[in-house]
Formats: sequence, structure tokens, C-alpha cells
Amino acid sequence: MVSELTELVPIYKIKDLYHKIISSYWGEKLLKKERVYRELAERGGAITQRELASKCGVSLNLVNSTIRELRRVGAVAVYPMRLRVLDQAKIVYLWGSQRDLERDISLTYAIGLPVHEIEKNMPGNVVFTAFSGWRLKTGRAPFDYKRVYVYARPQDKPILERLLSTLPRTRGDPNTFVMLVDDPHLFALSTNQVAPVSQLFVDIYAMPSTPVTDGFLKDILDKNEHLRL
Repeated sequence: MVSELTELVPIYKIKDLYHKIISSYWGEKLLKKERVYRELAERGGAITQRELASKCGVSLNLVNSTIRELRRVGAVAVYPMRLRVLDQAKIVYLWGSQRDLERDISLTYAIGLPVHEIEKNMPGNVVFTAFSGWRLKTGRAPFDYKRVYVYARPQDKPILERLLSTLPRTRGDPNTFVMLVDDPHLFALSTNQVAPVSQLFVDIYAMPSTPVTDGFLKDILDKNEHLRL
């Protein structure tokens, strides 16, 4: 059967397809796992595993495997009927060490406008994260930044593409990044088009270290003591 298949399809294409399927499977699993991190990092306190699975829209098996990881690093304590968050900082740092921001980027644009103008031109159904999210949440930015990151639902892709296609283009590297994610939990926890603080922190933490990323991370930690190690 395999020999017949390789006669029709070159072996390197079969391998490429296999890696894409595996990558997609693990990427989707990690995205669901991130809901558990996000819920616990935002809420703190105590909750049952079943309640956690329901709030995050994931299986009880995934919750249990994620809790085992968090327990190993001392982020949660597990009791017979519930679990309790012990250290929200350990949750976001474990989450940040696994976060793959590049994986989620679906659309990129090099738009010839200042970042604040790009933000103003975004539709009302996106959620801002990273630098824009922190500026919009606090009303200030500790450093000048040149990139805008937003989350959007996959079904909103046509609207976003039409809107962003009307904005002026510029040569050079992209400065606008759209992540199309099927994540009701993220949108439910976002307020005023801004992702939760833990998400803002983790998305910046996952970027290469620069004075801008380090400055934003420090500012977030200065204003959120519960996220400090």
C-alpha cells in the first residue's frame, strides 16, 4: 500500500503532509491548554477540575494533564474535590515558555500609518494584545512600539481583509499582525477589546527580547504584583 502511494506521491511530500498534520494536532491541543493557563492566571482562588473544564470548553483529560504540569512547578495545589492556585506568576511563566506566537499569526500587513492610527482603524470585533493591548488598558505606553497585534475570530477574516486592504501600504517589514483563533474563552475574558493581562504578558514574553519587549514586561509586572516571581 505504501509503495503504491509513493509511486503516485513523492516521499518528501508524504513526509511534509505528515508533519503538517502532527503540527496542526499539537498546535490545536496547545491552544486549548492555554485556556486553562489563562483561566487560572486570571481568577486565582479555588475551583474544581470539572468547573475548569466547563469554563474553558476543553476536556477533563486535558485539564488533568495541564494541572499535573502546574502542580510539578508549584503553581497549584490539588485536593480531593478541588484545586487551588498557589502562584499565578508561575502559571504565566510556564505558559510563556510554551507560547508560540508566530504559529498563530494568520495575516500580516505592512501598513503606512502610525501604530495608533492602525489601532483606530481596526474593527470593533478584534481583541488587542501585546503592546497595543497594554497601552489601551493603561492609557500609556512605557516605550514607543511599531507593531500591532490583534486576535480575531476565523469567521471575521473576510471583513478584516476588506478593511485592512483599504489602508495605505508601505515597503519594509510587516507591522500589523492578525491572529485568527477559535477561542471563545479568550474573547469572553477580554474587555473593551483588550485581552486579559496574563495574555498580554505572555504574548510579549514569547517575543524575542528587546528593550521594547523588556520595558513592557517590566511595566506590566510593576502594576501586577501577583505576576511577579
